[in-house]
Amino acid sequence: MKKILLPLIIILISCCTLNAQYDEKTILYQQAQQMMAQRQYSQAELAWLNVLQKFPNDLAAISQLFQLYLQTGKSEAAENLILKYQTVLPDNIRMEYAIQLDIQQAKLTDAWQKTEAYMQVYSQDINKYRLLAGYFERKSFFEQSIHIYEKARKTLNRNDLFNMEIGNSAFYSHNYPLAMIEYIRFLEAQPGNLYFVSNQLNTMLGENPELINNLKTLAQSSVSIEVKEVYAISLNRMNRLQQALAEYEQLPVEKLTAFANELITSGRDSLAIAAFHGLLNRQIDINTRGDIYLKTAQAYLRLKKYADAESTLSQIVDTRQHTVNTRFTNKRFAFQAYLILADLAAWQGKQENQIINLLNDAKAVAVNAGDQAEVNYRLISNYFAHEQFDQAEQLLKIQNKSSQPDRNLYYQYLITLARKQIDKADTLLNELILTSPSSSFVNDLMTLNILMLNLKGDAQSELLNAYRYRLSHRDSLAIETVISLAERIQDEELRML
Repeated sequence: MKKILLPLIIILISCCTLNAQYDEKTILYQQAQQMMAQRQYSQAELAWLNVLQKFPNDLAAISQLFQLYLQTGKSEAAENLILKYQTVLPDNIRMEYAIQLDIQQAKLTDAWQKTEAYMQVYSQDINKYRLLAGYFERKSFFEQSIHIYEKARKTLNRNDLFNMEIGNSAFYSHNYPLAMIEYIRFLEAQPGNLYFVSNQLNTMLGENPELINNLKTLAQSSVSIEVKEVYAISLNRMNRLQQALAEYEQLPVEKLTAFANELITSGRDSLAIAAFHGLLNRQIDINTRGDIYLKTAQAYLRLKKYADAESTLSQIVDTRQHTVNTRFTNKRFAFQAYLILADLAAWQGKQENQIINLLNDAKAVAVNAGDQAEVNYRLISNYFAHEQFDQAEQLLKIQNKSSQPDRNLYYQYLITLARKQIDKADTLLNELILTSPSSSFVNDLMTLNILMLNLKGDAQSELLNAYRYRLSHRDSLAIETVISLAERIQDEELRML
């Protein structure tokens, strides 16, 4: 029995001793790492030395202390550490420490000799090349890191290696032609990195716009859609919009569509129209085609190309027959087309009844209450603009106030002001300010109200006439009226308006 128990007791004691050592080592590690995190480097150094005093062969502790010495610029202490533990350190780690120390001391010739020797020993290990290059990159010795990556390519016979890494090193060393080549190769291999590459190219082209020619050559020789897109994006960012459009026209539909919409948003209507025309020649569904017709017509309207706008909308509706193209089963397209045609008629100064007929055509194809409200408010605006205050008020009363309440108060105010019910108009303006302070109508009416307060009698009516002209898109008449009024009453502020 004693013979059996004795070995068990020895094993238990050994396990307890190991556990105690492990716990102590863990505590010492945590203390040292906490000091490192708090940048208490002197205390951290003592803590790691304490670990090594108790656990002399601990490679992790040696590594932590070595990195601490590099971080704090204690090159001599780092060198002594390597000498002290050279018999403990594996050959590869000892060589890595020596290379890092030479780089830290800017001994590039020595560092490069050691690096070449290291690469000969570990020539087939791709990760070793990345490790060595990283040492040089951390100290901004990018030329050396590029040489290491190129050595890896040659040794391993793989030209696809380290595109992004070489690109980054070349970028940070301002070797932009090389960086561009490597980033494009990286994008060809990793298409998901389009925005990263695009941003890098944007920086380079911002410093050297002539590099766009290099990018053009790379894009033309590549079969990658992403590479061609990044070239188009770069042209767009450089405001070479005509060239950008030519490139986008070679890209898939969704890319050209996004570019066309961007042109519309930025007010480049002529180019947007050209882009939309390009899309109409592609294989697109009827809903996409309808959206293009509407946006193109609005662009023509802003350019005052009224005949082109009307011709474009005729693809959706026939205004003479009051019919909708049967291909457009979604009523949204006909509804929007009639609204634009009503605006077009107003801009052209057509008869009021023509505008009202077009708005009623829109109401006939309205899909929901929101569409109905939109038509009603446009009719109210038209009635007000043509001094038909009773019709405007009657329609306003039946319009549900919960639908765009700020717009409802806006027209109530205008009608009341036109009838010279000043106190009631002030009450409505206050209600609008309180209930919808962020509404665009607030600033508009406050400006009008201030101007009206500075005028009297016929002058107020004349200013309100100019406002009505503006609502009905008779801008020239509105401007003439304000100028005439300003000159007559000698009001410089009104003239500036």
